[in-house]
Amino acid sequence: MNKKLISIILLIVFLVLGIFFLSKNFNIRKKNIKIENIIKLPSGFNPIFRISEKEYFKNVSNPEFRMILYKIILPENLSPSLIENNLKSATIQAYNDNNKPYRITIAAYRENDNLNGLYTIAESNFFPDPQLKKEEVKLKDYVFKLDYKG
Repeated sequence: MNKKLISIILLIVFLVLGIFFLSKNFNIRKKNIKIENIIKLPSGFNPIFRISEKEYFKNVSNPEFRMILYKIILPENLSPSLIENNLKSATIQAYNDNNKPYRITIAAYRENDNLNGLYTIAESNFFPDPQLKKEEVKLKDYVFKLDYKG
């Protein structure tokens, strides 16, 4: 190989590496992550829950840590996947309707159940992964947990 060809190849390699390095450091390739990218719902899913109560909590020492509790009503005899997808849908709605709260809890009840007690069907929580120990939490750091009433 001649020296000119080697020089051109090295120049191309350095240009590609430089562009890659710049794009990582200046977030040129950064995607705008939405909650729908974190909590996946089946295409065309239509929720059937009804919101019965909404409760809002603020951390006095840090007002950024806003927490929301939605108590929803679900019909009887839903499959586990329909329960899960309704809780996911309610979580997405709570997140989008409340200016991105720090933590969201959705408690699912049957019609005519006492809403002052524990959930009677299932409960979901959407919160930052506690194992990450970050000061600045981003949406990609959140986890969705589901607990069925056993």
